[in-house]
Amino acid sequence: MAGTVRAIAVDLDGTIAQHNRVSEAALGALSEARGDGAATLLVTGRTLAGLDAQFPGLRESFDVVVAENGAVMQRGNDIRDLADPLGRVLSHHLTTAGIDHVVGRVIVACSAEDDHRVQVVLAERGLDPHLVRNRTELMIIPAGISKGTGLLVGLHELGLSRHNTIAFGDAENDLSLLHAAEIGVAVANALPSVKAAADLVTDAPNGDGVAALLRGPITRGLRPLNLERHRIRIGDFTTGGEATVPGAQANVLIKGESGTGKSYLAGLLVERWISAGYRAVVVDMEGDYVGLGQLSDVVVLNGRNSPPSRELSALLRRAGASVVLDLSDMPRDAVDGYLRELATLVREERAAWGMPHWLLVDEAHDSLGSHGALADLVRASGLGHCIVTYRPDALDRAIFAAIDITLTPCRSPAALRDGQGPCAILVEPGEEERRVRLDHRRTRHVRHWHKYTAEVLPQDHWFDFRSSTGDVVASARNVAEFVTLLRSVDPHVVAAHLNRGDLSQWLLGSLGDRALASVVAAAEQDLLAAHAVAIDRARNAVIDAIERFYWFGEEHPG
Repeated sequence: MAGTVRAIAVDLDGTIAQHNRVSEAALGALSEARGDGAATLLVTGRTLAGLDAQFPGLRESFDVVVAENGAVMQRGNDIRDLADPLGRVLSHHLTTAGIDHVVGRVIVACSAEDDHRVQVVLAERGLDPHLVRNRTELMIIPAGISKGTGLLVGLHELGLSRHNTIAFGDAENDLSLLHAAEIGVAVANALPSVKAAADLVTDAPNGDGVAALLRGPITRGLRPLNLERHRIRIGDFTTGGEATVPGAQANVLIKGESGTGKSYLAGLLVERWISAGYRAVVVDMEGDYVGLGQLSDVVVLNGRNSPPSRELSALLRRAGASVVLDLSDMPRDAVDGYLRELATLVREERAAWGMPHWLLVDEAHDSLGSHGALADLVRASGLGHCIVTYRPDALDRAIFAAIDITLTPCRSPAALRDGQGPCAILVEPGEEERRVRLDHRRTRHVRHWHKYTAEVLPQDHWFDFRSSTGDVVASARNVAEFVTLLRSVDPHVVAAHLNRGDLSQWLLGSLGDRALASVVAAAEQDLLAAHAVAIDRARNAVIDAIERFYWFGEEHPG
């Protein structure tokens, strides 16, 4: 099965089964999807014993069965309770109250007509399970358990993401199931409340509706969905309103001159995607994104070895992590081969598991040119790419047709000093460009850390510390040496450079880092102001001292 859907979760009664008969059309479509590599999950309120009694052999048609409304999970021969059983505590009290009920491995089920009586029993006994309706049924379930939580456990067991899952349901207890999946679908015969909460509603009822949608363009990757509930906030429009970008199934271009804040903006997007549960791989050419490693679910790998296929696959699927591939210390002649291996790996992982949801490519003008190492990957995979470049004209022209959103940073040092923060121009198809005040990032942004701290810069980019006579005292060939020398050279040398604004000019001119230069410039201005105040104080102190010792008037006061 092509596209991003790698898991299909279906409710039983009212969805793929009607009047205790399972739809052959639905089972056929599920079998086809399973044969194409998608995992199938049955998520039902029934007990496992009840399933076997009414639908013998049905469990074998699914990779995972989540029963008892999310409280029990089966995969193969492994059956696990996902909460402590309620029956041994609750059944006696319900029997005493004359309420007919069925005890499962974990939950207790009864008629919805007994809703009020059950609530009275729970209140009298000080018990805190919650009640969930399924049309005429009422289920008493441990707190915190739902079809949605059961689905997430089942997906974790399979190494799949909820963001690659489509779920089908019809009744009240399916609401959490539809919400937990990337795409929640109500069948045509669903309750009005379920239809209202769903992302899609099938044209046909029950199993026929499920089968038609599974065989349609959405699950085959031919119709991307940009669902409003999955859009990610990045800031506020200056004209009012929240600025968002798609959570998945889109391509984003971030362009702008060096030093304008492209990597800050790209890092913000990655942070927000990861926070929402999407998994990303960042191709970091110059060490701009290593700061994302401060997040607990991000792993930074260096590029000294070939792409670690098993490690990367395990991080994405089993650990649920995102990965930053720091290639800043890789020899330039090795980068192309590395990226071609990576392209093959990402293509295979996406085909098998639908991950990574996002591939961010920094300095993309090289790898995404007409003959670039990643150009075929972007064209073939279609969606889920964030492309960052200061030379958009060098990108393969076919890539522009696939861009859904363009972001251009407009950060200025003045805005940062005034506390306004960075901004960007956002353009979506059919929309006029709009200015966005960007949110602050969670992680500290480190600019080109390897390029400027470890590698030797061209000689005309070195910083020369000079004495008062203009002689070179020492030369810093990169940021690391600059910091070391700044600590050790004569204070008078440093003071002279600060007074002239040399430090901020070097950071701006040689490194192109406007944000850092603006901060240092502010420190230089503070020093000048403090120096002027100090001179004034010293001058007045000298005058006061002289006047205490000498009298300049016509007559001596004593």
